[in-house]
Amino acid sequence: MAVNTKQINFTVIDARTVEITGNTASIREHEFNNNIVSLEFLDKVITLEETISFSGVSYKVNMIKKVLVLNYFKYHLLTAEPNRSNLMVMPMMGANKKLFADPLLVNCFLHYNMHTDKIILLYKNITDKLKIAFETFSNFIKTIEFSHNHTMFIFNVPKKHKINYQKCVEGKYSEFDPEYKEQILNFHSSDISSSLGHILFKSKHRKLKLEQELNIELNTDAELFSVLDLELETFNPNYYGIQQETR
Repeated sequence: MAVNTKQINFTVIDARTVEITGNTASIREHEFNNNIVSLEFLDKVITLEETISFSGVSYKVNMIKKVLVLNYFKYHLLTAEPNRSNLMVMPMMGANKKLFADPLLVNCFLHYNMHTDKIILLYKNITDKLKIAFETFSNFIKTIEFSHNHTMFIFNVPKKHKINYQKCVEGKYSEFDPEYKEQILNFHSSDISSSLGHILFKSKHRKLKLEQELNIELNTDAELFSVLDLELETFNPNYYGIQQETR
């Protein structure tokens, strides 16, 4: 989905991201504390915390990122970045990420209201086929509808992954059981030589790289990936610019 406005192109990339390309040199940036807080066009201004709409699809702008591609730059308007649980918890659902309609996935969470320590998937413009499929999962709990075509699916953590789930919450990724480490890599179509593999198996290369970047010496038992931010892993409707529908 793309919209052209006076040589500026707005393209929906996924459920979290709108990309701005074209004559980006004509766009004026406004910054605060080294972060872009608004973009000024010839005919309008887009600011943080604003909700924009393209062909009837709404996006809450919580981040504006400038992306350099060779000698050209573009902008990404983001509702959110993928949570850590997308990477480390969602594979507990099994199968491959592609089967979960990744472009429609807004984010994965651990908590929402009374639903704590769960696997929570938030989608935008979910298909009826996928919705029916989710509701047949053995660990499915409930579906919640939100405004702007958002749908949430809440699942119990599979029994076989209870310990892995707790290890994830504690940030002890290298202590996942070997089978689950392999499942994570397969879910993300990755392998042991990837960054994700280096995290799960605590590679010496990643440890050295982090020590150089942070200018510190890490303990031998240190994990090589930051712990989950539980505030981000808890769904906040206001942050995403949506409201739970009452029926």
